[in-house]
Amino acid sequence: MTKTMTQKGSGKSRVYVYFNLHKNCFSIRKNGKVIRHCDSVILKDATFKVSEAGRQRVLREKRKNVHAFVVGSVSDVTGLNGLEHRITNIYYNPYRHDSFVRLEDKSAIYSARYVKLIVNSGKPAIMALEEVDHEKKV
Repeated sequence: MTKTMTQKGSGKSRVYVYFNLHKNCFSIRKNGKVIRHCDSVILKDATFKVSEAGRQRVLREKRKNVHAFVVGSVSDVTGLNGLEHRITNIYYNPYRHDSFVRLEDKSAIYSARYVKLIVNSGKPAIMALEEVDHEKKV
């Protein structure tokens, strides 16, 4: 399957995206119903959501369930010209973290201007485009 979800036909409404373990692709949910399965999707003004009740159920039962999502509007990444961004790899592991985290330093991430979700060799890959803050002291 090489399907990409594009902005065409998706409108500006918010969708919930999660990795479907049974189909090895991303499921896109809108208004509580799965509307599409795809190998890649880009979301604008994204937030990372984890249901703590769902996470606790995973910990208790040692069995995965759908409880973590990237929420946003499907986009085609226009409007990035002139802005400086850095790509940050993101992941979520309910056994180690209670939120989505940056791969490089394990710090929590709750939102990003753009997020790209792709299936790479049968595994989910999540990348956030974060704006560079030149005011931040290192």
